[in-house]
Amino acid sequence: MTSTAHPVSRTPLLPEDGEQVGTVAKFFRALGDPTRLRLLEFLLDGEHSVSDCVAHVGLAQGRVSTHLACLADCGYVQARREGRWCYYRATDPRVAERSLLAWARALGRLHTTMAGREADFDALMRRLGANSWTDPVADDIRRSLSELPELLEQSMGLSTPDAMADRLEGAAQLLGPTKYRSFSPSDVCPDNSLVTGNGVRFLDFEWGCVRDIALDAAYLQFPFPSSWCSYAMPENLAESMLATWRSEIVEVWPDLDDDEVLRPRLLDAQMLWVWVSTWWYLPRSGQTDMPIDAHMPSPRRSTALADRWQRLRADAEAAGIDEVGEYADRMVNALVERFGSGALELRPYPAFR
Repeated sequence: MTSTAHPVSRTPLLPEDGEQVGTVAKFFRALGDPTRLRLLEFLLDGEHSVSDCVAHVGLAQGRVSTHLACLADCGYVQARREGRWCYYRATDPRVAERSLLAWARALGRLHTTMAGREADFDALMRRLGANSWTDPVADDIRRSLSELPELLEQSMGLSTPDAMADRLEGAAQLLGPTKYRSFSPSDVCPDNSLVTGNGVRFLDFEWGCVRDIALDAAYLQFPFPSSWCSYAMPENLAESMLATWRSEIVEVWPDLDDDEVLRPRLLDAQMLWVWVSTWWYLPRSGQTDMPIDAHMPSPRRSTALADRWQRLRADAEAAGIDEVGEYADRMVNALVERFGSGALELRPYPAFR
């Protein structure tokens, strides 16, 4: 008995177009030089100036600049100018992931270090002339609880059921005294943070306050609801950031290592963030759907809001809170009806594209 050989089908490795084959060859050629490989490895650890790169590889600046230009042309690195100086960083998404995990760890350490020091903070504020100091975001949340239902009725034709209003009022207990309070910068968006060789440093404390740490932890999950740069992150990265933050804070609050304790608090905080950011960003009647910040690279308001309400819908349904899940579903549909299906297309952060 003879056997018949059949040709094995395989997926083509190269594009059919000859010009595109040349592009692929250019990408591989960029990594075919030892100096360029050393530069790329160096830049994976963070942003560096051309002078830093020259010192690292020990070649003349002109040659190093040529190698960096080649890597930039192929998309392996990005350049940033600051006055007369030029800085390069790798576009490898692993660098962004490590930075975000470092950010979450720094936030957890801040909470752990400052736990139980609310009296010290109050004394400091009194010394600076403030008789009392509250979280400005909490003030906005309280206003949004009373004002957003009417705004949604007018601009979206969406009423707020009593069950949803009751849920929000219950979640607002996070704004008062709780057992899980610590110092927070309040506005902990990435543009108020600096990644250094020694970890992440928080820079902007003008809204600094003491509040429930669940509000900061939920901030990791959207991500960054008060920021203009609210793009999408890779799947599971937000959970990894949460786990990193959690590994720090359980030293002070060991019961938060229990999902039955932490997860309901996170969902309450998530509801408050979604609610207040809708109050902040929802275009009013007659207003156009613009980017969150017209002067910075940011998503459109409708797109950012639709993503937040979709996430809330999924998390509420997973927790079995039907009234929140159903309301979030109605909100997503209302956003699509008013702004079109493009509202459902939130792009990833540039580092992950």
